[in-house]
Amino acid sequence: MFMLMYSKPINERSQFGIRVMASLDPLIERGYGYPLLYQSGELFKGQPIHDRQHPHDLIAELAPTYMLPAIRIKQPGRAYRPTC
Repeated sequence: MFMLMYSKPINERSQFGIRVMASLDPLIERGYGYPLLYQSGELFKGQPIHDRQHPHDLIAELAPTYMLPAIRIKQPGRAYRPTC
């Protein structure tokens, strides 16, 4: 599983970003999952699985973000930049 994040300031106060969390499990594991001893009680496709963990989804998160501060802090002679 890996996660990518990107953000870019749009102007002096706002910022746009995107987050992606993905896994290659569906391509590598072929639906079998990971071996884990004594793992039980979980369902996968309606069937109980034992000694395995379910495979992860290809895309676990895909989220755009937009940040705009609720309050403006004024400091003489300094430009305000959002800190994220």
